[in-house]
Amino acid sequence: MPEGANHQVLRYLITGQQVSEMVSKSLRLEHRNDMSSVKRISRISGVNMHTISNWYTSSNAPNSAHLLTLATIYPEVLKGVLEIIGRADIWRYCLANNIPKNMSRVLGGDKWVNPIYGDKFVHLNVVVNLGDITALNLRQLWLVSELQSGKEIKSADLTQMWGKSNKTSRRDIQGLIKIGMIKFVGPTKNGRYRLV
Repeated sequence: MPEGANHQVLRYLITGQQVSEMVSKSLRLEHRNDMSSVKRISRISGVNMHTISNWYTSSNAPNSAHLLTLATIYPEVLKGVLEIIGRADIWRYCLANNIPKNMSRVLGGDKWVNPIYGDKFVHLNVVVNLGDITALNLRQLWLVSELQSGKEIKSADLTQMWGKSNKTSRRDIQGLIKIGMIKFVGPTKNGRYRLV
């Protein structure tokens, strides 16, 4: 090496194995409900099935052009790339601005919206006793926050916001009713939850 040459010193090395494992994990997560995932990924991305099969099994990492293509199509791949380069803060910004949902809309609705994007970053402005707050989960805190801000909430709103089952939403609500934080007001079909 020539003397005096400037060389960039990387804090850590990103390996092809890391990228390969991240892409495989991300694609499996994005297509976990699909019967023929490789075929579907090929149709969406335009990459041949043999190449995708190698990514899917973590045999090979995609080249840079394919990695960038996957990151523009799949939010989970974008998240993985940002985490590998140490910029998880950008992913939090993406979540706050609904970028994962917008990415799936660009695909013309061909791709379902992945429920893993329920890891919400929501502003909670809630006044709760210290003893109660430790017993509540994030969904319950969000519900109390929404009720405190004057919104009328149904269990369907909780289900839609967090991508959980109706059973989970009802269990969260029953927990709040049990500790006396909220109550149900109105007729069974059209009623709402209110703070006590």
